[in-house]
Formats: sequence, C-alpha cells, structure tokens
Amino acid sequence: MKTLLVTIVMTFSLNYDGGDGKMTKEQRDYLVSYLKDTEKNLFKTLKGVSQEQWTYKPSDDVWSIAQICDHLMNAEENLSGRTKGLLQSPPDFEKDIDIDARVASVVDFISEKNRKTRKIPVAPGTEPEEPSNIRWSGPKEFVSDFKKKRDENIDFIKNTDAPLLAHYNPLIPQLGEMNSYLWTVFMAAHSSRHTYQIKEVMENQDYPTN
Repeated sequence: MKTLLVTIVMTFSLNYDGGDGKMTKEQRDYLVSYLKDTEKNLFKTLKGVSQEQWTYKPSDDVWSIAQICDHLMNAEENLSGRTKGLLQSPPDFEKDIDIDARVASVVDFISEKNRKTRKIPVAPGTEPEEPSNIRWSGPKEFVSDFKKKRDENIDFIKNTDAPLLAHYNPLIPQLGEMNSYLWTVFMAAHSSRHTYQIKEVMENQDYPTN
C-alpha cells in the first residue's frame, strides 16, 4: 500500500498555486483512486472474519475488530461532514501551497507505518461503542454500510465542482493548514491506518482460529 501510494503521488503533479481552488483532473483521479484502494484493502482484510473473531479483544484496553470498524464508520461520517462543512467558510483563492508536500505530510502523519510510534487521540464523536452495543453483528453488515458511505464520498469527489483547495480550517496542531481536499486525503489514510490495526489484532497469539 505504501509503495502504491508513493507511486500515485509521484506520478501526478498535484501542485496548486491559487486560481479557482478547484481540483485538476490529476488531483481528482488521485483522490478517487486512494479512496477506492484503501476501501478495497479494508474489505479484503475483513473477508472471512467469523463472529468470534469479530468480537475478540486481545485485552481490555485494546479494541476488537468490531470496535475498530465502529470507529472507522464514525470517522468516515465525521470527516466527510468536515470536508463539506468547510465549504461554507470563506474561500482563500490567494493561498499558495505545495499540495504534493501537504498530501505526503498528511499521509505520513496518519499512515499505518507510524501507528505504533505516533499515538493520535481519538477525535470526539468517533469513539467506538462498547462491544455489546456495536451496531453490526458481523463484518458483512459493516462492509455493506461502510461501502454505502464510502461510495457517497467517492461520488462527491468525482462530481463536485466546489473549490476544495480554497477552503481551510484554522491551523490544526501537528497537521498545519487543512483544506477540504486534504481532509479527504486524511479520510482515506485513516482507513488504511486502522486496517493495519485490524491486522495487528489478527496477529495476536490468542486470536480465534475460526
């Protein structure tokens, strides 16, 4: 996944130097591909997970696969809302950013390769439920619901004419200035981060075999 992402980032010239704030074809294609690829890897990882494996917790302070998926859905909803909500703020068409560097920085910040060494607080509103309150009884139900939300986000990126690169949050600690485009990059990278967390649960020596 890391190799694929680096290839995609290096293939396209994503730099943005003001203008109308709208995505270029290359920027749009990159983001759609990244959203699709991270979704595909998540679903591949969940394939064949049993009910017992779904609810297994390595320890009291470690999330089960079900809880990780609950967090993923909460975050997908939260981040897509943030992306679109930012479009209600005044645009800044004069800001000059190196979008290549900013994309790489965001991916590096949230990516799976830093999961064990860089602890990131769980954003308010995205905390998972307790195991007994998880909304899905198994991974198939989650996959169905997550796919609907991810497809909605992909369709938005495919079809929007909004100036995603011109609408910014105030400065975010550790992330810097984040526009709507970068928050969508964050969304895709976030799902990759937690796909690897699921794999870590599966690697536990007491993980159920069926």
